[in-house]
Amino acid sequence: MRNIIIILLSILFLSCGNKSQQKQSKEQKPLTRIDTVRFEKSKVFELHFWNNGKLDSIQKFRRRFENTYYLGTGFVKDDFITFYTKDGFKRFEGALKEGKLNGIVYYFGKQGNIEGSLNYEFGHQKGIGVTYDIESGFAKTILKIDEDGGTKNGLVMKFNKNGTLNYLKDHSSDELYIQTVKFYENGVIKQINSRKRDSIYSPKLDGWSFLFDEKGRISEKILYSNGEIVEEYKINSTSN
Repeated sequence: MRNIIIILLSILFLSCGNKSQQKQSKEQKPLTRIDTVRFEKSKVFELHFWNNGKLDSIQKFRRRFENTYYLGTGFVKDDFITFYTKDGFKRFEGALKEGKLNGIVYYFGKQGNIEGSLNYEFGHQKGIGVTYDIESGFAKTILKIDEDGGTKNGLVMKFNKNGTLNYLKDHSSDELYIQTVKFYENGVIKQINSRKRDSIYSPKLDGWSFLFDEKGRISEKILYSNGEIVEEYKINSTSN
């Protein structure tokens, strides 16, 4: 009798174990391949997880010096990705083509509202992108970009909350200098600056800068070389 009870308990234990394993196998999809995709310009790299020949998810990381930081995970279904930050907020969603963003991608704020959109062509920013000011409803930034080899070419426009143009920058791939234009809140031109293309992220000006008063009249022009003033001219305008 004792042996029969032991056998019955063993069968029950094995049965429960098999059910537990079956349940676990349903919850955890087996991954058949992991690819690493690197973006040297931005120090970002991705891990692409595949399941039965289909892209399952993408994890993003950023390298900084000797450290690696986790940015978030995008979950893929039917070539459509929804990406969540490491804090669990939905950051963007859009279509994929061979594992790369393709088409209009929408970006979201922490409250779930749409903050902007960018157009991608096989992983590269191309076309029109817009970000929105949530409070005013006006466009905050409009970009016309053609990303080539990690370099962004095109036009960037930033707006005030009242919808007037605040800032304009031209990224022209065939030009040595990049021009930026700033405006007063009433839409009148305020300043034109230039800097060398290879120092796009540097605050140092290079070339001529033109300053205007609130009526749009030129008031000063300054020649810069690597951020240093070489020549400066004050212009007095008495006309109304």
